Amino acid sequence: MKTKNILFITHTYTTFQKSQIESVAKEFAKVYVLVRYKPVAEISRFLPIRYLRVHSKNSSIDLNNKPNNVHVFRVPIFYFPWKRSYLKLGDRLLQKVKRIIKSKSLNFDLIHAHYFWTSGYIAVKLKEAYQKPVVITNHSTLQK
Repeated sequence: MKTKNILFITHTYTTFQKSQIESVAKEFAKVYVLVRYKPVAEISRFLPIRYLRVHSKNSSIDLNNKPNNVHVFRVPIFYFPWKRSYLKLGDRLLQKVKRIIKSKSLNFDLIHAHYFWTSGYIAVKLKEAYQKPVVITNHSTLQK
């Protein structure tokens, strides 16, 4: 596997996702991590909006001690937290991810997504487009 490349689609590159990705990185030549990022969250640097602070660049991506073979790319997306906007989010993110893959010439052999929506959706669509196997790890819990 050390001659293969893996593409991760995730919501953050911090804590447990970061540690899982970095553990797997030892087994691959190159690791590409595409992280959904909300640029609007940067206003939390100036305004005390706690909800947005957790979505800022510094809170969603931790590049400290990142292995050399791990390459992290932000996927900026603006959307409103309304049902209609959220349902279109998957296709909008997919188009941005495809542009990054093309512009950065990312070559990968396996796709691993963290969370079903939107990352898992994007991974399945990339599988169809690139004919690559997909693994999806869901971290959500069901609440009654």
